[in-house]
Amino acid sequence: MKTTDFDQILKWNSEGIIPGPKESEESFVKRALYLESFKEKVNEELQLTGEQEQISASILGEALPEARRHYGIEPSFTPLFFSNEKLAPWHGGTSWIVQLEKDSPTAAFIQLKKCFFQKQKALLYDRTEIIVHELSHIGRMAFECPAYEEIIAWSSSPKRFRRLIGPLFSSITETSIFVFILLTLFMIDIMALFLGSPALFEELQLLKLLPLLYLVYAGARLLKKQRSFAKCRQNMQGITRSEEKARAIVYRLTDEEISLFSKEKPSVIARYIQESARHSLRWKIISQAYIPKVSQNLGF
Repeated sequence: MKTTDFDQILKWNSEGIIPGPKESEESFVKRALYLESFKEKVNEELQLTGEQEQISASILGEALPEARRHYGIEPSFTPLFFSNEKLAPWHGGTSWIVQLEKDSPTAAFIQLKKCFFQKQKALLYDRTEIIVHELSHIGRMAFECPAYEEIIAWSSSPKRFRRLIGPLFSSITETSIFVFILLTLFMIDIMALFLGSPALFEELQLLKLLPLLYLVYAGARLLKKQRSFAKCRQNMQGITRSEEKARAIVYRLTDEEISLFSKEKPSVIARYIQESARHSLRWKIISQAYIPKVSQNLGF
């Protein structure tokens, strides 16, 4: 690859356009070029005025320094718009990973509740915190690694409680299951009382343990993953001698790599990086951008 070509790839990396673990170089370049013009296409589709585009860009810009600090990305290419449609009452916003046409690359945009168009804080949320959280998902849009996805996204929260408890459920499906259990138990209670059967009501009380057991399971699983994540980042910081670079590298790892790096010695991790950088575009980028000694040894 020509030096100028790789310089462009490094630039895309810093912007949050990162090759997925299974993404070919050709597919990555195609997606990167598509994302550079995606915001303009979305703004035209939504028929936003020039003023609305400027306000959205300004609000997004407020979050970019935090995204850079936590993840080493500045996805200024991301469209941002305000709408309550399809958002649950407790959601302040979400990111949508989309494919607009059958042959088009994957792209993404952020949707925030309308109240955040003029307010920094609403619904117990901070606008910038939501955007940084969603940008973390967008930078990893080519990854299919759900195990640590929410831990990574919540790691940017300024509130310790949210960093620890936020990733309790690792998917919308898990959250939906928990809500379904609660609603089902509530309806069972209502029916038992409606039928006027105190005995039946008492017998069904054991079912109240279901949501508790579900929370215990999710909590134990989260604790294990949080420990692995913290140990992985600690090991990467030992290799890079930089907390910011360690964060950026861990952000670009797969679930398997996070688990592996949490257990191995620095020498084993360094050997893995060297071997991976010989054939993986993602690891060539990581080596060149954050561990230059490795890339120098490999001749990149």
